Amino acid sequence: MPFYNHANLAIAIQMTIYDPSRLEMAITRVSNWVLTRYYKRFIDELELQENDKVLDFGSGTGYMTKLISKKLPGEESWITCVEISEKWTKAARKNLKRFKKADFCTGMITELVMKEKFYDKVVIHVVLHDIAKDERQAVVKALTKTLKKKGKLIIRDPTNPSHGMPPEEIREVMKKAGMVELHSQLTERKFLGEVFDGVFEKK
Repeated sequence: MPFYNHANLAIAIQMTIYDPSRLEMAITRVSNWVLTRYYKRFIDELELQENDKVLDFGSGTGYMTKLISKKLPGEESWITCVEISEKWTKAARKNLKRFKKADFCTGMITELVMKEKFYDKVVIHVVLHDIAKDERQAVVKALTKTLKKKGKLIIRDPTNPSHGMPPEEIREVMKKAGMVELHSQLTERKFLGEVFDGVFEKK
């Protein structure tokens, strides 16, 4: 079981405190339920092994993380949810209350002291583009440190110029963090538009 020395501050994107409103949380819960099949298809693409240790970065309500937990029946498996808001963390705890091999970290990943070389997979699902551009490299570097050698970082992010990241920028951030691209593709997703799906491996 991993242990962490967490920062006491919930430091959010662009160094501002962020907590969702009740309405935002309610809408998110409804959309999670509506998108269950979408999440399941995405999780199938993660190629999870029963004893994998997984870090879900930007886990939100923990709904998708709960679905991931069902793919991890092994005794050595583990899940860590990382969020910037105590409200989201509280929601994730509730969703994962039946899964005992989990912990929850609140704060900016660059401010948290995480166990290094521990995780088999890091999942970034529609999150990286919302981080301030000048913070993205440090965030990915911090996530990479948590991965084992040959550990994989799986990312899905929209590429829309008004609210997304260009594929070449994602690749550059990963390369600078010491990650090697295994495969990627651009696909059209309902509600998201064009997205970049990529799998990167730690050297």
